[in-house]
Amino acid sequence: MSQLLDKLSDLNHLVDKIGKRLADLEAENDALRAELRTKEMAVQSMQAEVENLKEQHKLMTLTSSLPKGEHRKDVKLKINDMVREIDKCIALLNT
Repeated sequence: MSQLLDKLSDLNHLVDKIGKRLADLEAENDALRAELRTKEMAVQSMQAEVENLKEQHKLMTLTSSLPKGEHRKDVKLKINDMVREIDKCIALLNT
């Protein structure tokens, strides 16, 4: 009978130990998921910034190839308006 009680006690001890380990792993998993979400958001933000910079580079390249004078000024104004509109769209996507 005493052996049975000892084995039952050992089994209870193992169950408690496994329960604690499970709780620890769940907490670690939650922390890792939160960290992953943070990093995914950072990646999305960086990707949006890269796209924005690519678009600005493209527009600057186009602008530099335009002729001088009044026509150039009009085109620059239109391009600036487009860049502002793109920035607004990116800001809306990030919220």
